[in-house]
Amino acid sequence: MSRFIGIKKMLRNAEQNFTSTPALFFDRLAYAAILSVLLFIPFTISGIEASSIVALIAGFTSMAIRRRWKLSELPLFPPLSFYLVAVVLSMGNTTFPEISLKGLFRVLKYLSLYLVVVQVVRTENRFRWLIWMLALVSFLSCLNALHQSLIGWDVRRRFAILSVEGVPRILGSFQHPNNFAAFLGTVILVLFFAKDGRFLRFCYFLICLFCIWALMKTHSRGPAILLGLVLCFSGLVCQRYRRYVLLILFFSIGTYILFAWRYPDFLHYFLLVGRRDARPYYWWVSLDLIKNHPIFGSGVNTFMNIFGANPKINHYGTTRFVYAHNFILQMWTEIGLFGLISFLVFLAQFFRRSFQYISIVSEPFKQIAYGFILAIIFFLTHALVDNNLQSLQLTTLFWVLVGSLMGLSRSILPAHPST
Repeated sequence: MSRFIGIKKMLRNAEQNFTSTPALFFDRLAYAAILSVLLFIPFTISGIEASSIVALIAGFTSMAIRRRWKLSELPLFPPLSFYLVAVVLSMGNTTFPEISLKGLFRVLKYLSLYLVVVQVVRTENRFRWLIWMLALVSFLSCLNALHQSLIGWDVRRRFAILSVEGVPRILGSFQHPNNFAAFLGTVILVLFFAKDGRFLRFCYFLICLFCIWALMKTHSRGPAILLGLVLCFSGLVCQRYRRYVLLILFFSIGTYILFAWRYPDFLHYFLLVGRRDARPYYWWVSLDLIKNHPIFGSGVNTFMNIFGANPKINHYGTTRFVYAHNFILQMWTEIGLFGLISFLVFLAQFFRRSFQYISIVSEPFKQIAYGFILAIIFFLTHALVDNNLQSLQLTTLFWVLVGSLMGLSRSILPAHPST
């Protein structure tokens, strides 16, 4: 009998080894693909898409081999489920079914990417590697900006310097200088608070200064102002990192002053922020569009279509490439109040869980996580006046950062701390 039990145990161990090895391979492949996604964010959309597909296939294959399909155990799953339901319900009101179907697939892709990131970025070592990759990508994107400012084109020769009212604005390999600036502001906050040895901290600091220079070269006033406001707010409410925040703010303001001294036209352009800005008009139009379907929306991914079809504003044309420049109004228009509330609940639970993690974890990850929180706050604040969550590059960055911090929090927090 004992011999039979021993053979059975040996066979069970062999089966576990057989299944765990492929699962580990696909798990590592998914993690490598996520790092690849970060690498491609500032340069190529096709690279982002290809890496995301690999990450999704590998991640869900690993879960299938391990038979870990209890997605409800993952952080923030309930509000994201309601968000997905709201997206589906919005399609009942759409007059552009093909466009809404594409929007649904896009939402599914981002939510799936979040689930995979939460699953694979679960250790401090993997979290550190993610920050290292983000630092490398930031440095390369700034080199691309330097190349563009000197040559006139990005390294792929697809994007030229954008001239607005005679002001040259670099955009790297992004669709618009404001998108590049939003990326830079986000990574600046992540890297400034990253603690990983003296040498790496010094490297992060130099990269941040390089990023601040690139941010100034975009001539994007909103991200520069909001970055300073987020740092000021952090210095007021968080005494633990007040000196560190003030140091960051000092270097940022110093860089702004040197830049204004080197380029006198920059200060004049910077002080004219808000002049002839079309954003208030877009917001007014959005409020008018919301009235059509306030609860369930007019259909995911249809904002610019219903914007162009509105008879009050048809002088823009039905093919006008316009977003609301405010993620709250954009979501309310497309997926209604139900979808907007579910997304805001998701954000509220994300910040709640993040601060719970900070209250428990020790240094250096307490400070690192704090930097991630500030980066997300900056990202969302800028999304109130721009198109961050409509940009494939920036939206991908958002879900990777959120998923990474939630994945790391699983090491010491249950999936749903309130239960």
